[in-house]
Parts: sequence; C-alpha cells; structure tokens
Amino acid sequence: MNQHRHIARLALLAGLVFSPFAVGQETAGGTVALTADVEYYKWQEFVPKNNEVLEESGPRGAIGVAWSNLRTPSGGPVYRANARLYFGEETYEGLQINSALPVNTESRHIGIQGEGVGGYRFGGRVGFELVSGIGFDVWQRNILDSSTSTGYNSLFAVLNAKLGVGMFTRFDNFAFALRAGPKFPLVAWERIQYLDDVDLMPEPSGSWFGTAEFNFGTIGKDNVSIVLYYDSYKFRESKAQDLTNGGVWTASVSQPDTEMTVYGARLAVGF
Repeated sequence: MNQHRHIARLALLAGLVFSPFAVGQETAGGTVALTADVEYYKWQEFVPKNNEVLEESGPRGAIGVAWSNLRTPSGGPVYRANARLYFGEETYEGLQINSALPVNTESRHIGIQGEGVGGYRFGGRVGFELVSGIGFDVWQRNILDSSTSTGYNSLFAVLNAKLGVGMFTRFDNFAFALRAGPKFPLVAWERIQYLDDVDLMPEPSGSWFGTAEFNFGTIGKDNVSIVLYYDSYKFRESKAQDLTNGGVWTASVSQPDTEMTVYGARLAVGF
C-alpha cells in the first residue's frame, strides 16, 4: 500500500511538471477534437475477497472534447487535455443494501471525467514516449426500484494519477500509437443516498489503462482518429459506517472490495 502511494505521488508530481511545460512549448501545434465513445462497462463487488456479491454490466456512451499535440511529427514535449460526459443503463444483479436478499434490476449512470496528461516523445517518425497525468471522475449511480426492493442513489468521486509508456510510428497521412501503464486512485469518496445519507471512503488500489490509437489524415488539424481503450479502477473495502433512518441506527454499511473495467472505442474528429 505504501509503495502504491509513493508511485502515485510520483505520477502526480510528474504530471504537474510535464503538463505546463509541454503546453507552454507546443500551444501553437495543438489540435482540438470532438469525441464520441461507445463502451462496455462492468462493476463488481466482492464479500469476502474473490466472492462476487454484485455485478453491474452493460453499454455506455460518451461525448467529449480534447486538445492535444499528440499528432506532432517531431520529438519533444507532448500533452493532452480532455473532458467527457458519459451515460448508460446497465443490468444490476446483487444484494440489497441492508440485507442479504438478492436483487435483479437496472442501474443508470451519468458522469463527468477530466484529465490532463503531459510527457516527452523520443523520436520523429518512429519512437517512444514517457507520459504521466492526473484526472478526476465524478458520477451518479441510480439503482432503480425492483419488485422486491427500493432503489437508491449513490455519488462517487475519484482523483487519480497515471504513469505510462508508449510507442508510435507515423507516415504522412497515417499514424499508429500504443500507450499503457499503471493507474492509481489518490482519493475515492462515495455518498450513499438511502434513508439518511452516509459517506464512505473506499481504499485505493492500483489498476491499469491502455490505448491503441489509429490516426488518419494530414499531420495538421484535419484528421480523424479511432481509439480502442481499456480502463479500470480497483478499491479495497472501506471502513464501515452507520446507516440511519431519521437518526435511528438501521445497519452498518461499507463499500466492499470493488473492481471496475471498461472496454471502449472512440471516434475523434480534429479541426
């Protein structure tokens, strides 16, 4: 755990150092792009560890905007800043919040993500990159009523850092890049809006991200990109908190060991 926190601090520091320097050096070469995503989302909870008690899964969509110089034809500082709005409705199979009774229903998500990544590129037509960044993720989950239980809402917020390496190759009208590395939640917070509100702090744990990007068009601002990506979060069980109803104790609740995985495809149109 201490090792993960140390690496996360290094990622945060590197991102804060790399990003302003890269933007300052390459502002004129940046490309603005509008993005649209389709993705498959899975959220799993385990009690005890490795014993799944809840799973949400299904498709999501997203729209966003990005600004980067990753299409630059030369080596040197690189940066990317992006924000997106995502939404979806998934199947929910799990247990009631205050009992061991199974529930089959639907859940809805809406969230906002933002991220800034900076780094350095070694090479021109062919080479590799070192990058780091920091991002935030805020979303609301609405678990719908079922025939056997009452639904509820929960609000999540995560601040995360990442480190990555990449390799790329580019031609006049085509470029390809792979990027991957570890991802570290720095802070995770959850508010369950059920009876009286209760706040939980899931323990962060390291996970992974990866992208494969295909760029078509000129090296300038008129281009189209297709990105295939993998993203994930992991959290260890939070400390238990009292769930109350009008101030009267009802149950003790915690956020169990949790894993989130996302597989997606993005279309980005630069201008």
